[in-house]
Amino acid sequence: MAVAIKNTSGAPSTSLLDRPAVMSLLGALFLLGALGLVFEGVPALWDWLGIRTTTILGGGSLAVAMLVATAALLVLGGWLLGSKPTPGVKAGIFVGTIGLLLALLLARWASLWCEYWVDAGTMSRPTGMILAGVAAAVFVGGILYGLYEPWTQKQVLRLEEMGWFTNAGYKPLQGLRVRRLTVLGILLLVGAGIWTLYSHGTLTRGATDWKMNIPFTGTVALTHFGDVEPWLKGLPAERKSRV
Repeated sequence: MAVAIKNTSGAPSTSLLDRPAVMSLLGALFLLGALGLVFEGVPALWDWLGIRTTTILGGGSLAVAMLVATAALLVLGGWLLGSKPTPGVKAGIFVGTIGLLLALLLARWASLWCEYWVDAGTMSRPTGMILAGVAAAVFVGGILYGLYEPWTQKQVLRLEEMGWFTNAGYKPLQGLRVRRLTVLGILLLVGAGIWTLYSHGTLTRGATDWKMNIPFTGTVALTHFGDVEPWLKGLPAERKSRV
């Protein structure tokens, strides 16, 4: 009489860090932190060291430092991800990053309305800040809840199985000309869009750096000098020279 013995050595781990959704979220946070370190941390370090980035030497050294930091973070991220990551994690990192950025933009949009109502006298400043914080928590919580949903995990796994997040070629010679022409068409569309924005002066408006002001901090983005001219007239001469 044969007896079947269940082998438990290959049982799936119940560790929290082994779950694809958790690993995707941690990867998204790592990616966002890496972007902040490269585009904010390194320039802030150069400012702290007193290196002028407006010169050729200072700007070139900053660019080299940002490239080195990017390469180091890519190597670190690949090492943390491992040679054989759990299926769906790489696509989950991409989806989680987009979701967190979307939640950030929605939270800022809601906080701008709260700040507007505070300036208009509709509500007090503490109430506006509380509402802005609640809105941010709702948006971020909604994104996290959606990321943990089984349906989302299935779609993320299907997205990764399409081969978007791997450098391994699947039948690389099949449809080669079609893929090249498709990429060429996308580049032409993107180039035409950028040229249209540049020719209409859209890219020259606002600040020179791609930054967003934080609501309730007293900072605003000015596009015309006339917006701040009445305020400058009331300042003392010594303060005007520092503005």
